[in-house]
Amino acid sequence: MRLVILHGYGALPTSHWFTWLGDAIGGDVDIPALPDTEAPQRDAWVDAARAAMAGDDDLVVVGHSLGTVAALLALDGVDRSRIRGLVLVAPFWEPVRTLPELDRFLDLPAIPDLGDVPVVVIASDEDPIVPPELSERAAASLGVPVTTVASAGHFLDRDGWTTLPAARDAVLGMLARA
Repeated sequence: MRLVILHGYGALPTSHWFTWLGDAIGGDVDIPALPDTEAPQRDAWVDAARAAMAGDDDLVVVGHSLGTVAALLALDGVDRSRIRGLVLVAPFWEPVRTLPELDRFLDLPAIPDLGDVPVVVIASDEDPIVPPELSERAAASLGVPVTTVASAGHFLDRDGWTTLPAARDAVLGMLARA
């Protein structure tokens, strides 16, 4: 089994809680540097996410913020029988009022049907970047509930989020079912 963690807009593989999560899970972990993080292009991000998911091993994929969009789009080109689970932290699937620079990235069709892939959505009730209602709509489109972390902001290291136990617990739960 391999864990793939996809960062969001303006972030790096070493940002926030990503390396902590990889260390907490252990084993084979890939946190790719998605290209041009300050001016992301959808096709380049999806290609990089698919490259990180390539191979024959089973996967659990974790995405944060814009990385959730890349994860959902990239899964469209991956054998779903290999996917043991998907954890989406602060997800959205529509333009974000505070980030108009991402509108072209977010010109999207409906959220892909993931079939039987287990999905966990984690969001904050006080996210100043991705309004909670956007995460709630993404979760509703996927047919899953939202795990709400109170007062978590956007789960950024500058706000103290260098660990994210809810994501660790979700990944471990998916591994236990595998």
